[in-house]
Amino acid sequence: MATFGDGKIYLRTFLDGAGQTVGGEGKEFFASGRNWPLPGDNWRVEVTPPAETATARFLNFLQVGDHAAMVAAQPADTPEEDGTAFTAADGKHWTVRFKREGPVGGSILCADGDSKTIFEKSFATSLRF
Repeated sequence: MATFGDGKIYLRTFLDGAGQTVGGEGKEFFASGRNWPLPGDNWRVEVTPPAETATARFLNFLQVGDHAAMVAAQPADTPEEDGTAFTAADGKHWTVRFKREGPVGGSILCADGDSKTIFEKSFATSLRF
């Protein structure tokens, strides 16, 4: 968790990574063994695999606001997708999943407290300009 005034940002990393906040005075943009100062109060999140590997998958769950605590989020994986599920402060249940391989894709589902679907959408698989 990082804070600024009354605001907070929480991070939970699923899958292969471990996250940590980095920054603050003297480390506004620390990279390659040196600090690259930027204006303002700057923080960032670094996510790294637990061991050096050719490939790694990360799923980062970020919550931003003035919440006293992070909502409980848990994995919601299927054989083809990585995802997370959580219940928001308003009681709505959210599930977000991303395709693991092949073309980009995924879905988002929102249900009420009685598990009745409010909406369910697939992510776009292409962009049109």
